[in-house]
Amino acid sequence: MASSLLCCAGCQLNPAYDELSQSGGGASGTTLAGSGTAESSSGTLIPTGTGTAGESVTGTAGESVTGTSGETTGTTGPPPVVCGDHLLDRGEACDDGNQASDDGCVSCVIPRSCAEILALAPMSPSGPYKVDPRGSGEPWQVTCDMDKDGGGWTGFSVQDTCNGHLDSIVVALQKAQIEGIDDECRPFTDKVNDAFAYYWDISFPPSFGAFFLRGYEVKGLGDVELNYPQVLWEKAYDFPDGALSLGNGHDDGPLANWANDGGMLGSFSDGQVLPYPVQEIAFKLGKESDLLRIGWGEIGQNHEGLYPWWAGQIFVR
Repeated sequence: MASSLLCCAGCQLNPAYDELSQSGGGASGTTLAGSGTAESSSGTLIPTGTGTAGESVTGTAGESVTGTSGETTGTTGPPPVVCGDHLLDRGEACDDGNQASDDGCVSCVIPRSCAEILALAPMSPSGPYKVDPRGSGEPWQVTCDMDKDGGGWTGFSVQDTCNGHLDSIVVALQKAQIEGIDDECRPFTDKVNDAFAYYWDISFPPSFGAFFLRGYEVKGLGDVELNYPQVLWEKAYDFPDGALSLGNGHDDGPLANWANDGGMLGSFSDGQVLPYPVQEIAFKLGKESDLLRIGWGEIGQNHEGLYPWWAGQIFVR
């Protein structure tokens, strides 16, 4: 069970992203606007300001140089903010010195979702990208679908629910005799008799209004049956049938349900892995949410258990 932008004043190097060699020429080739003097080949300092009309003012190195009445000085304000100069300026969350949109820094913003990447870089293709949904300052890789229904879908795997990427919590409404989370972050429940009921809340702080499944699979233990068309999260079985459902954790009940969506109504064989019956079709919440919920349960007198999310991805937008 997992545990239930950066701005700076002035400029500084931004080591969290690309090396200097990836910048336009590196630090040695960077010219900052606003310097007050330039140096000639002879070592003479030439102030940028001038004296009276047509008068040039020079002095040897170290000499104090002043002009006549009305002279302007070479003093300027701070250098301008330039996104892409590999310097972390005021108001920038990041600056990696490139125009790539897949490395966790887009237009000097650390994106929290694929929808935000698409808004900042509309020509971004589908593929792997780095995002930071929790605002931790450490972007991690997801799958962005930039084509389906307008794009902007953020796809994550079950492994992201307990490795520090996303916060999640598994809640037992009625405890199973055996429960746990395996090495791949996959919760499971099992029993020899009686019943169990659980839900699993996965937090996605940028919020989403729809989700779809891709390659999503469940794994049966014993002869689990998922024939119950769950309506309320609190009721996850009705003898002799159990349920598997997904939806908004802030709603009273689920949107997606194994039995309602055409899943196999017979018993799983022990260890059998089956895909969720509806893939690549969006379930629309009707309102924004920051909490995706997976609910499941079972009742009976036999050995019956379930991995509610064995493999595959969930995409949210």
